[in-house]
Amino acid sequence: MKLIGQYTGDYRWRTSYRDLEPIFDTLWIASWGKNDGVYTGWTLKSAQYTNKIHLHQFTSNGYTKVAGAPGIDHRIDLNRLTGVVSLSWFTGRKYEGEADAPAEDGYTRYVVQRGDTLWGIAKNFLGNGTKYHLIMELNGLTSTLIRTGDVLKIPDKE
Repeated sequence: MKLIGQYTGDYRWRTSYRDLEPIFDTLWIASWGKNDGVYTGWTLKSAQYTNKIHLHQFTSNGYTKVAGAPGIDHRIDLNRLTGVVSLSWFTGRKYEGEADAPAEDGYTRYVVQRGDTLWGIAKNFLGNGTKYHLIMELNGLTSTLIRTGDVLKIPDKE
């Protein structure tokens, strides 16, 4: 599988590159907040416009001697998966303990962003807001109340 992605800053994407979104499979957005080397739940403002943000660079001031970066003795950029897709989505490999595998399980995980509604999520992922009930059923929800940070299973398109 080949993916086309874009790396840019949160503000730059919202103000200059949003019209290019259809050509990308994934977005890697830099938004550092305090830029103190620690991810503290900083909300990506661009997430209110797209569900394609799969990677978030949360600091350019990461700690030295980070696991997985042997031999680096200076501060580095640190990134995180946003929870919309798993690492296997990028690599095609299944990793031990990984929570989702859309091709096998029939769903994708989505982390609720500030301002999200089930209607809007259904419209973005399923093409029609009226399909919000499918998300409710898959997640065992008895109400349409969702909170920022909730992880929802989104069914694959029908």
